[in-house]
Amino acid sequence: MVIFFRYHFIRSLLSILSFFLLTYQTFAQTTETLSSGAFIINMGVTPPTVNNSLKPYGLVYAALKNFSGPVKWVINPTKAKDGTDFTYNGVQYKGGTFIIPAEARTAAVNSLITSWQSQGVVGVTTTAPITVPVYTTLTFVPRWTLDEQNGSIALDFFSLAGIPATAHGGTSPTGWTDPKALNCCTDLFVMPHADPTWSTHSRLFSWNLECKGAIWLGCHAGSALENMFNPANPSQQTNFLAEKIATASGAGPYSQNALKLWGNHNDGTPPYTYDYPADPVMQFIGQLDIATQNGSEQIYIPLSAGWRPTTKVGIYDPDNAEKPSTALQHRAAILAWGKGFGDPNRGYVMLEASHDIAKSTALANIAAIRAFHNFSLLAMAEKAVLPSITGLPAGNLTTPVSAGAPIPLSVSVSAPALLSDYTITWKSSCGGTFTPSATAASVTFTPPTTPGKCVISVVIKDACGRETFDSRCIEISACKLNVTSAIKQPCGTAANGAFNLTVTGGVAPYSYTWTRTGGGTGSGTGTNITDLVAGSYQITLKDANNCTYTCSSCVLTASPAINATATPVAAQCGGTTGAINLSVTGGVAPFTYSWTGGATTQNLSGVAAGTYNVTVTDANACTTTASAVVTTPAAIVGTPSVTNVTCLGASTGAINLAVSGGTSPYTYLWNDGTTTQNRTGLAAGTYSVTIKDANNCTQAVAAISVTQPAAGLTITTTPTAPTCGGANGAITASISGGTSPYSYDWSGTPTGDGTATITTLAAGTYDLTVTDAKGCTALKSTTLAPASSIALSAVIITPTCPPATPAPLNSDGAVTLTVVGGTAPFTYSWTTTGGSGLTPTSQNQTGLTDGNYTVLVTDAKGCTATATYALNYANPAPTKPGAITKN
Repeated sequence: MVIFFRYHFIRSLLSILSFFLLTYQTFAQTTETLSSGAFIINMGVTPPTVNNSLKPYGLVYAALKNFSGPVKWVINPTKAKDGTDFTYNGVQYKGGTFIIPAEARTAAVNSLITSWQSQGVVGVTTTAPITVPVYTTLTFVPRWTLDEQNGSIALDFFSLAGIPATAHGGTSPTGWTDPKALNCCTDLFVMPHADPTWSTHSRLFSWNLECKGAIWLGCHAGSALENMFNPANPSQQTNFLAEKIATASGAGPYSQNALKLWGNHNDGTPPYTYDYPADPVMQFIGQLDIATQNGSEQIYIPLSAGWRPTTKVGIYDPDNAEKPSTALQHRAAILAWGKGFGDPNRGYVMLEASHDIAKSTALANIAAIRAFHNFSLLAMAEKAVLPSITGLPAGNLTTPVSAGAPIPLSVSVSAPALLSDYTITWKSSCGGTFTPSATAASVTFTPPTTPGKCVISVVIKDACGRETFDSRCIEISACKLNVTSAIKQPCGTAANGAFNLTVTGGVAPYSYTWTRTGGGTGSGTGTNITDLVAGSYQITLKDANNCTYTCSSCVLTASPAINATATPVAAQCGGTTGAINLSVTGGVAPFTYSWTGGATTQNLSGVAAGTYNVTVTDANACTTTASAVVTTPAAIVGTPSVTNVTCLGASTGAINLAVSGGTSPYTYLWNDGTTTQNRTGLAAGTYSVTIKDANNCTQAVAAISVTQPAAGLTITTTPTAPTCGGANGAITASISGGTSPYSYDWSGTPTGDGTATITTLAAGTYDLTVTDAKGCTALKSTTLAPASSIALSAVIITPTCPPATPAPLNSDGAVTLTVVGGTAPFTYSWTTTGGSGLTPTSQNQTGLTDGNYTVLVTDAKGCTATATYALNYANPAPTKPGAITKN
């Protein structure tokens, strides 16, 4: 037996550990309406005292632990610090209000409330439903364990709240835990002071992950634990909430690489700043500044790496001179909390400054202790395995049941938790029995015969003794079988009438019998009697407890036949202008209409052509159908036939427009304003036309393109001018554009007329007309200039005297020749009669004697000119006189 127990215990621990690693509760803020009779615990009473602000935690603990009754934790998600959660009867409730729902208020719970009210708890019972923002529903209690060495500092946290010592292992260290001994049966480790080392406290590193264990730290246990590391593996460090600036070094136990160690910084200077006003931890009234002004560490200061992004610093010193910067991650913290290492699979860790926040019962100390309890609820809430009752509706409503009527119930837990790892206990606040036993997963609860309110709870306990529960409320009443009938009247003589019975206050299954005055047939299952004709019926219904309901005058009245006629109105222009007018006679008003397409009106308008069906239903659910066909004229279609422009730049295009569809006659409006159907004499371009028929329906025909040749007819001529005034000129024409072949017509009748080249031309102007294959023409005039004539002139220097002996002395005549006109270059050919000294091919001549000189000048085109120049001595040779006579 011992071996079996150890096996089951270890297996259960492994299942619990697996659940912690794979799942965690999440909280979705919801708005709930709580029934009248709920008890509101006022957590915002001012001034706060031990009795009105700490005792409520004791009441909540007792209600959850001893009576398995749910408690709503109400927090306004948008409030400011000390802001209102909700208002009831003119009272503003603040500080994270707790509410015990009306359904959970048994006589024992009411007695508990009265007892705690006598100790100073302030609250009120509601007399009307209230709608409140619920943060979560508490169905569990925290399980604390105190640090074996220094846990005594935290004892007043519990005693002032009225939470029994059994909740945290008693008042003696013998019931507390050394960090090395932590296991998954412990939920929240309270260490208000410590000098941790890796050898004594390293279990916190793994326990926070393996068991999702939560850790609350006070005084310099905060900076010590954040900087504690494994000397054998410096990468392992318990910096749960702060980032490291570097890997730890040295022999330990601390390496100041996350927070400044307690002896290396000054204390904070109030007043402090408060943040996260809607976070569960911050649900306290007023400030806790003064409560933190004791002990070796009154503030936590991060190094440059700062707090982790998941760490919330709810209270901080904004003016602290030792923080690295004003950034969020560098806040000098009084209160900081978050998941270990920012890992959602780990438990929560919280640092709360000072050695003892319970040194007094001043306002600040009450606020500080409330932060501790709020953290405890937050840390425990997300790791609780919650059972769920099936067989009764969830929520805040009381389920009515008949006295003595059995109710099948069962319990389940969400995967990966296994129900087999828990012991189950069913409870009832009103007595009654659970069969086969109160420890089975599926039971039948038989309530007592005495009417009244009753809370049904199921409590599951794991191998560690950790308990969570689910509760539902029932109202046991005497036999109250209430039946309402939805009648379906038959249509005419048809057998389609029905009684659909809705039963409340009874216990299923139900049975019924019925008869019709005058006889008749019918059928049905459960509480539905169908296929009935018109007539008067008597129906008797019984529930499982033999509660009886009788209807002795249930009457079905035949509905008159429905006649529906649908008259269509054509849709014009192919659009949605059609309509259907529906007339209905007979039946029982009012009528409903269901058209194909989803319309529910009697008549239809704005519909397109098509077939439309309608189902008409009267007040007795009798139906008929009608159909109508909405028509529409054929759409207007315009088909253009285009004649393109033949010659570039001409206006010879045309558009012939054929029209069909619509209703004639038609009118036309072209984009250039023309209103005829067809178009002629068009230049190239894009044309559009709007056609309108006799019903003013229109159709646009766009982008009708009239084209022309891409290039016009172009003539280029190459002339060859005639030379020397002759008729040896020529002109050759080159044609581009247009459409070949081309014809040529030269003015006059030159040689080659009708071809591209004419020859034997004298100087003058010649005109060419070219016509292409499409009859497009082009004209070109070409002028041949006459060759320039050659004109000769000369400057003559006569020789002075006849040549002396020896020659050529005195041969000093010269001709300087000037050529005007002609075409360079020129050649020269000189000859002489009686003269001498020529250079025959030179333009100019020197060293000439008396004589006649002739030059023939030839230009580059072979044209010539000639001239003769006579040179006479200026001083002829003297003539020897025949005789000399003396006068």
